[in-house]
Amino acid sequence: GWFALQHELKKLVILFAVVGLIKPGYYIFKIVDEYVKLEDVSVPTVNTVVYSLFAAVAIGLMVWFMLMVELFYVYKDFGSGLKENAKQAAASETT
Repeated sequence: GWFALQHELKKLVILFAVVGLIKPGYYIFKIVDEYVKLEDVSVPTVNTVVYSLFAAVAIGLMVWFMLMVELFYVYKDFGSGLKENAKQAAASETT
């Protein structure tokens, strides 16, 4: 994702966003899986681990959502000359 944003590669950014949809799906799968285990009395579970997983998934989903919002706004700014400014800054740092 960082490489695509730095070089303003629109197709790669779109691919990054589409592949990024897999992450929340996996998080939701894990939550449902753990919730089903909580309901099953024959499967021993440690509540601390389960609730820690719930909290980690909630934080992960919030971070993913913020990343996708940021990606949207950065994508809208492609072509505004930021790529040229980054190249000039990189060239001046090496000399």
